[in-house]
Amino acid sequence: MSTSPFLSLPPELRHMIYKYYYTTPDGYFLQPISRKLAAANGKPLDLALMYTCRFIAHETRDLPLLYNDISISTIYDPELRPWAGRFDYLLYAQLQQQVKLVLLLGNLDPFRRRASGISALCEALEFTLRNLAQRATRDFYRAVNEALPDWEYSGSDRLLNFLDQCFKPWDVPHADALAEMGRKFKDERLWSTLESWAPNQRQTQEYRAKFRISAASAAIRWLSQLPANKQMCVHNLAIIEDRPSVGRQECHAEGLVPFCRANPRLRISHQVSMMNVIFSRAMLSRVGSFEGLEEYAGQEIGEQALDLASGESFSCIAEWLAEIISLSKAGMPDGSYTFTLDGGPDVDLCSEIFQQVVLRKEAMRLTIERSLPLLGEDDRLYFGLELHRGHGNAFAQLIDNSSFIKTNFNPGQLWNADKMLAEFRQIGVLDFFGKYRCVRMLFKFPRPPSTNIVPRLGALVMENYESRPCPRRQNTQKRAQGHRRGRRQH
Repeated sequence: MSTSPFLSLPPELRHMIYKYYYTTPDGYFLQPISRKLAAANGKPLDLALMYTCRFIAHETRDLPLLYNDISISTIYDPELRPWAGRFDYLLYAQLQQQVKLVLLLGNLDPFRRRASGISALCEALEFTLRNLAQRATRDFYRAVNEALPDWEYSGSDRLLNFLDQCFKPWDVPHADALAEMGRKFKDERLWSTLESWAPNQRQTQEYRAKFRISAASAAIRWLSQLPANKQMCVHNLAIIEDRPSVGRQECHAEGLVPFCRANPRLRISHQVSMMNVIFSRAMLSRVGSFEGLEEYAGQEIGEQALDLASGESFSCIAEWLAEIISLSKAGMPDGSYTFTLDGGPDVDLCSEIFQQVVLRKEAMRLTIERSLPLLGEDDRLYFGLELHRGHGNAFAQLIDNSSFIKTNFNPGQLWNADKMLAEFRQIGVLDFFGKYRCVRMLFKFPRPPSTNIVPRLGALVMENYESRPCPRRQNTQKRAQGHRRGRRQH
């Protein structure tokens, strides 16, 4: 054992020194490629003190994690890009297969993602299929074997084997698991396209998507790789969703529940960027071509892009809230988890959009929902299924700041319910629903020389794609340059 005078200091004083030595101002950050923790500037952690002697190594073995907040952001790894894209497709294929099986083997009542949220849909499908497997008949065996020809076993056992192997949205499966699942879903043609580039209409640029891993998925994978005793040392974890990602990103927080239950001192702050996630996803859902994205990306002010995205932003936010509000039901302990819609540097703009678009649509949705009992059966069924309903009273909680669902900007207030109801009765459900679907911005955007300029949303959205000049055009340019050089030489 070392005879250093340092070890003769009282334990309390040594621990004060340890805390000063190991604590970094901004905490630790998970690096996207190495998946290792580093300082805020990306440099390796300074743990030299730990290696001075065995006694200090033992005494400080848990302190770096105890003394530092951990931050994890959305991950993009070019080498894993196609595998992440393959996972996204297979997760969708598994859901489609479950829907087909329920339709084939039982009766599926009208059930849409908007009505209850995607996790509720997946839970209902799995529950139904597992129940059906308990009451199998000879026809059931034949139907299952035909619907799942590449799976092991037969009948009920084959169905249960399929359900047991389905991915969770927050999984980051090994390449071998993806390859085996891909073989069963015959995705060979898709796999080849994931590495290919798609040109724009003018054949000037070609693109391919950046398939990212969500911050929550990365956090779950990092935590699961820690020994159980090290997991207990993580107390403050910031999960920063700063880009769209694969695997139904809004569902991934559920995968954090087991870690919060096992570690009562763990506090998770889950932040979702309004501009880079919510508005970007909303815009991607509305623009179907690279030419359209290029046009918006070329605009110096993001007014038109944000106007387009604002109308779809309610759906994106409602889908996130539907998943987040269900975490308590999934077992998330009180006080362990906080969800924040993050306005970043654009808090005033986000506040205005929330008030003028998001909360207006929520008030209209509530008006339609409360009026459903007054409608005929067909209208009641149709409009009921078209409404986002899975988020419950999440907007009210957010406005009141009364739960773990928050914003870092002023969300505003719901629009006047009495006026909404009067308008509904005046124009009727069809026209009111049409207005509900088409709500967009109601204010003028600031322009130069204002310091509060609308961000270039189109350019932000294009950052979700890799791009390069079309090879054909590059070759043509090179030949033209060669001809010009040749003419100069002659």
